[in-house]
Amino acid sequence: MRFGLDKYRHVFYAAWRYKYRAAMGEPNVTLKAIAAREGLTARFAQHIWSMINAPSLGYPTAEMVARWRKLPAPTADRVASEKAARDGCEDLEKYVTGWPGWLFGRGDAASGGAGDESPLILTEAAIKTEPSHHFVFNVGGRPGRGGRSPVGPQKGIPVYRRRESPRRRASRQ
Repeated sequence: MRFGLDKYRHVFYAAWRYKYRAAMGEPNVTLKAIAAREGLTARFAQHIWSMINAPSLGYPTAEMVARWRKLPAPTADRVASEKAARDGCEDLEKYVTGWPGWLFGRGDAASGGAGDESPLILTEAAIKTEPSHHFVFNVGGRPGRGGRSPVGPQKGIPVYRRRESPRRRASRQ
């Protein structure tokens, strides 16, 4: 995987290993030590650990944390437990690094090099929205009780216009 994105599987595994450190036979190991074994910085591992344990998260972080929490707990067979956790962390890494492609409509066709492989670059043009509904509102009048008021200025009701700035008024004179 390019650009260091493969570190996600390692940091998720490090967090899992730290959570189950006693069950894995290392009750006194620190997150920093596990991160170093996985080739990660302690700061990155601590950031992920604090995020996983945060009380309220928004999407997509909440979804990622929910998936991390579903990783299997270790069993008596530590080797099999470690393999299952690493496999789960690899799947989690694919989710974390792949959801932006879904956000921009690439879908499954772009996964694994079978489709749109253009780089995902966020620009103003890429996230530009178009209006889907035009609103009509009453400019000059006040609506009556419970009924609809006609659109546009009404007789006898003053139409408020934007005040002209003194600078603009002076430039016309």
